[in-house]
Amino acid sequence: MLQVKTIESGFELKNGQQKLVLNEHKIELGELTVNEPGEYEADGIEIVYGQSAALIIWDKLQTVYVFTDKKPTSFEKAQFSPCDVVVFSQSLPTLTKTFFNETLEQYDPSTVLSSTKTNTEEVKSSFKSEPIDTAKLSDQTLPEEGRDFIVLT
Repeated sequence: MLQVKTIESGFELKNGQQKLVLNEHKIELGELTVNEPGEYEADGIEIVYGQSAALIIWDKLQTVYVFTDKKPTSFEKAQFSPCDVVVFSQSLPTLTKTFFNETLEQYDPSTVLSSTKTNTEEVKSSFKSEPIDTAKLSDQTLPEEGRDFIVLT
């Protein structure tokens, strides 16, 4: 089970002793900082870093971290979909309805995670979620039908 909380400029994911930080365009895993396209693996965590998003395979979850509002590449479309969780970076200036809907259609996540630090004004009507401090993600708690929306403070 992954525990997720916001930090100053991103998100922190933890599983026991392991910690992964999603920080703007970077993914930090211990000594490893990923910020260029490629495939990486450390401590049993796989990261496929693309042009607009990264796929993180960890703890039986496929999480797509969307760090730019550019359209996904054909590689990202083919490799990252469908996924379990989509995390929208806090560095996105705003989540427009069009980008939000296209992203969900593209990656087909069971759970969508964003932060109160991201401007979600245009998409607030798409989901009903009270902001919470931390979230717990697990392959066993993913919704079988529909989609969960989580907003972290």
